[in-house]
Amino acid sequence: MLEYIIELQGHRKLDPKIFSQIKDWQDKYNFQYKAIELTLRYFHEIKGNSYDEKGIGIVPYVYAEAEKFFGRLFEITQQIKETDYNPQHETVYINDPPKKVNKKLVNIEEITE
Repeated sequence: MLEYIIELQGHRKLDPKIFSQIKDWQDKYNFQYKAIELTLRYFHEIKGNSYDEKGIGIVPYVYAEAEKFFGRLFEITQQIKETDYNPQHETVYINDPPKKVNKKLVNIEEITE
């Protein structure tokens, strides 16, 4: 998680405020490191928001939304794994319908007269 925050910031030194925020969330909300990282990834990578230099204070506000997103993603992934997909290819040939030819009938007797 800390590596991801460093990546977001663009520099190696983490603000002590970030450590304080993480500790508060662990005590107050029982947030785990991975949950905080996934929430930040959701907010920045999935939702497309930019990093705010003030810290990572957005986490408690989008945590439930991120949890729902990743929960649904996990369910879909499990369903895909459990699906027995065995495609069968069958080639079907269709003949062109016969073409209608409009032919005028010629009466030979009329021509010979």
